[in-house]
Amino acid sequence: MNLVDLLYRNAQVRPNKPALYVKAEGYFLPTTYQELLEQVEAFAIGLRREFNPERADRVAILSENGVGWVVSDMAILSLGLVTVPIFDTLSSEEIKPLLQDCGARIILVSTQEQFNKIKQIRHECNALETIIMLNEKETRTGVYSLGQLQQLGRNVAQAEREAFLAIRHTVTSEDLASIVYTSGSTGLSKGVQLTHGNFLSNVEDIVGFVAIDERDSVLSFLPLSHVLERTVGYYLLIYIGGSIYYAQSIQTVGEDIKLAQPTVMISVPRLFEKIQSKILNSLHGFSHVIFNWALKVGHRYHHLRKKGFPTLWLKLPYVLAEKVVFSKIQQKMGGKLRFCVSGGAPLPQSVGEFFEALGICIIEGYGLTETAPVICCNHPDHPKFGTVGKVLRHVTVKLAQDGELLVKGPNVTSGYYKNPDETKLAFTSDGWFCTGDIAQIDEDGYIKIVGRKKELIVMSTGKKVAPQPLEMLLSSSKYVSQVIVVGEGRNYLTALIVPNMSEVDLYLKGRNIVCDQSLLLSHVDTIRLFKELLQMELGDLAPYKQVKKFTLIAKEFTQEDGELTPTLKIKRHVICHRYATEINEMYGEKKGDD
Repeated sequence: MNLVDLLYRNAQVRPNKPALYVKAEGYFLPTTYQELLEQVEAFAIGLRREFNPERADRVAILSENGVGWVVSDMAILSLGLVTVPIFDTLSSEEIKPLLQDCGARIILVSTQEQFNKIKQIRHECNALETIIMLNEKETRTGVYSLGQLQQLGRNVAQAEREAFLAIRHTVTSEDLASIVYTSGSTGLSKGVQLTHGNFLSNVEDIVGFVAIDERDSVLSFLPLSHVLERTVGYYLLIYIGGSIYYAQSIQTVGEDIKLAQPTVMISVPRLFEKIQSKILNSLHGFSHVIFNWALKVGHRYHHLRKKGFPTLWLKLPYVLAEKVVFSKIQQKMGGKLRFCVSGGAPLPQSVGEFFEALGICIIEGYGLTETAPVICCNHPDHPKFGTVGKVLRHVTVKLAQDGELLVKGPNVTSGYYKNPDETKLAFTSDGWFCTGDIAQIDEDGYIKIVGRKKELIVMSTGKKVAPQPLEMLLSSSKYVSQVIVVGEGRNYLTALIVPNMSEVDLYLKGRNIVCDQSLLLSHVDTIRLFKELLQMELGDLAPYKQVKKFTLIAKEFTQEDGELTPTLKIKRHVICHRYATEINEMYGEKKGDD
């Protein structure tokens, strides 16, 4: 079996069922499974006829989410070729080493902006022969478009179509489906090799773990270049015969979710944190009092529900709270959400509990690009916040002596493309994949990720500290937008903190302090606020785990500045280098001094 078989099965069983929706002029327009298959076959046949690619040739996709991405991927896979997804937010200089490494012969691009990126580096990518435009409105002289190749594929003789089908049937679960480059948060990107079987086993395990079927739909806005979105927000939906709505952009998610009314939403924690902040910031006066009452009722109700059915006296106020408060928030998220999926980074426990109280379940999972990607996941009916859930059926885990989580399973990569040295380092001598994450497994089998092994801070005292749990505690405050804890080779910990400026401003105004924005971070009451915050969140920890000094940073860490990966992970080495002066000053006792 291969990934394209999923599409053929749906085109036969539910040909008129909408597979994909894209937004145009304020409406979501459907593409049915039969229409999608027709587009895929036409493109694959046209691609084969015009360029005659060889088996396992690499074809890159540099595009935003949409029908063109899916059509391209399925056509590539149906020919036994290998999809190489590239984040559309990367610069030409970031794209160049990826194309050089994978040796892609063909690249599909969506817009003039993406075309220009490739044009700048084309002469340095020796294997690259062809650029294909996915957007019909942006054709170029001497450059093929998706539509042209599809038309070519539709006009071939029956014998040529049968030749294509014969090739498609030779693609097996063992064939390489994709080379997915890691985010590079802890070093250079590596090309993870994932087979059709890696993806399929993960999808099948997820379906066996979480009740999801053809009645479900998802709003897709995470990049399809992200393996979480590709597996859970694309292949999984094709597997079950569900529907995918593509948001116009991350900026329009609030509007699109109300229109699409999805039953499932997949995101990174940052979005949920922003939604929580927006909800809380919208409350004033009596509405704030009502909301806090409802939130307490929700917390209590779900706490007791997990222990057994709540008593009648608690269920009645919960029904009232749902009618008066929760239903209004749920409607703003489409009104049909059964659960949300959070991945890519740790979800603060307080955020998960906040949404649970509102009747919106967020299930956190964990995985890596190398595991296609899901290793474990919480269940919607009994999530344990603060953990990443239990392992999937065909996945096996254990802890190494140093606490590193080791994994085996049919979803695990065979290694990195053209990189035997890194591949060897990634596996133990007896075949366990080393995740690089330090974990704990409780008595019920729930896994908790403690921190990244490569990011452990080794202090001059010999103590080792995982910074992520400390950062999550601090980030749970409404006054903190971003934070990074440092202390490698030092005798105490410090932090760079990006405050939530609007919340800090409200805090000062609540104390009758009017302060110019340029002076906000240096105001004595602001400094006092964050000292108290550090004490409140970390004061009960061992002394060596407490942050002794801090520096407030006015500018958020961004992907554009190279401080975040495309999956929004912090690049610690970049930030520490960029703010070396501020960090050194903290250890010179000049800033953030107690």
